[in-house]
Amino acid sequence: MGAPKLIDMETLYGNLILEPLRGSVNWQRICVVESEIPSEVFRLALNYDSAHVVQTKNPYFANDLNTAALFAKDKDAFSRAPLSAILAPDRCDEKSETELKIFEQTFTSSIEKPQILINAESALNGLSIAGSLIADIIVIVDEMITNAVYNAPFVDLQNTNSGPRHRQNEVHMPSGKSARIFIGADKDRIAIGCKDLYGTLNVNKLFARIKNCYDTSVGDNINFSGAGGAGIGSYMIFNSSASYFAEVKIETHTIVCCTVPIRMSSRGRQKIVKNLHFSTYK
Repeated sequence: MGAPKLIDMETLYGNLILEPLRGSVNWQRICVVESEIPSEVFRLALNYDSAHVVQTKNPYFANDLNTAALFAKDKDAFSRAPLSAILAPDRCDEKSETELKIFEQTFTSSIEKPQILINAESALNGLSIAGSLIADIIVIVDEMITNAVYNAPFVDLQNTNSGPRHRQNEVHMPSGKSARIFIGADKDRIAIGCKDLYGTLNVNKLFARIKNCYDTSVGDNINFSGAGGAGIGSYMIFNSSASYFAEVKIETHTIVCCTVPIRMSSRGRQKIVKNLHFSTYK
């Protein structure tokens, strides 16, 4: 498949941008498609100068266009207030972040994960959502914690070292380093994210690994050595999401977030066409 067809996106979609963000959109960094499979979404992200791949058939198309505009307007907004950047990009501030947040916990070691999962589930039980959705979110939280503990402290930007074996009982981050898991919700979506203080994620290599899971099969990509780096956990997160977000401030922090629709079955969440947003900067 060739390059995406060039269209006047500002004329077609400019009216979807909310007033506070108008004039900030960098349409050259946005790839708008209609209904592409996940592998094609990653191909577009990897092969073209697009920081945002957004799909018109995604039910949150307009909202994600506004998040793309926010990225262009203020590159630090996502780091300061990721939940409101995703769920309320026209009012991305500390007040909105507090209103949207239902759970947050900082951690420094693998032994904290079981209690974090219990605490996150307790917070989600306070919402009127299906048990199957809670279960899917807990899987996402589990994978995000695993990546932050077992990968982030050990990899370099070339990803030449994938980190220790995941079945190792205890891994502790070096002194002064930590990660933070957080969850927020509005009436339509739940956003889940994790921020580590390393900034070593190679987004292109991660996307290539996830794409490979779609191009072949998950089973073909399992790393039986027990070490990290195969991308299976990130594939699981992406596959359950409506939108996926990754920001890397090199050697400072990495933030990975995703959104899941509240009123949709597990199968529906997996079949929904995906939006993808990413940014790497110094």
